[in-house]
Amino acid sequence: MTDFRATFFLLLALVGAGCQSAAGPSAASSSKVTLADSRDDEDVYTRQNLNDEDEAPPPNFAIRALDATGTRIGNFFMGIGGKISRTYRWFQGDRPGAAARDMENSDSADRRRQGINGLLEYDFTRHEPYTTRYRQIAEFDTEATVRATAIRASNRSRDAKARPLFVRALIDRSEMVRLEGAKALVHLPDPSAVAPLLKIADNREESRDVRIAAVDALKHYRTPAVARALVAALNERDFSIAWQARRSLRYLTGRDYRYDDGAWLAYFTGPDKPF
Repeated sequence: MTDFRATFFLLLALVGAGCQSAAGPSAASSSKVTLADSRDDEDVYTRQNLNDEDEAPPPNFAIRALDATGTRIGNFFMGIGGKISRTYRWFQGDRPGAAARDMENSDSADRRRQGINGLLEYDFTRHEPYTTRYRQIAEFDTEATVRATAIRASNRSRDAKARPLFVRALIDRSEMVRLEGAKALVHLPDPSAVAPLLKIADNREESRDVRIAAVDALKHYRTPAVARALVAALNERDFSIAWQARRSLRYLTGRDYRYDDGAWLAYFTGPDKPF
């Protein structure tokens, strides 16, 4: 009976995986999250499309209708496949309680990371008391990768109470922690983050990913200092930073002078200056 049950759930899992594949390349994966996963972060900074034209021309009505129908069908089967896969994993012992125990494993940083990511598979773990524990780990864990994972968990939970942690993360010794802090501030801005974000954006010794995330996060602050920093970033030799600066300026002002820093400065200092 045990062999039959294992075979049965294995077949269900395979069917689920096939259904998810049928949903197309945009279907979300139901596998465990890793630190590099970015399902809740719209931009993976090192893989952005850096074309000047941000959007392709809209397809005609027939193509849009077919795309919408295919998406609905794909999402339907993806949902079924995901439920089957989660059911199989549940019977294999992959449960919230096991993830919570892993998160508290003092002997293994790998297990702590896996535990945090495993808990985030369940929606109820994006609320108290779990978010409190994520904040504690982000502040006190001795392993930088675990702190970075906990900051990402707070970000994915959209935990507003974690904003001070995100700001402090910007001056952490670990690049991964700084990156997760900057990315979290894209979604949960805080006025006290302006100065460290500006410092990162202007620091050519900082890693590209962290600088791009900082330039992205600066789009929320309507101040002359932020405007000057973003305009200056348009001249960066690394085009990915310049591209993000233009995008942040468009978000900040609702205008687009592309990479013409003179036009941007004239707008910010002219009679129609926004702030």
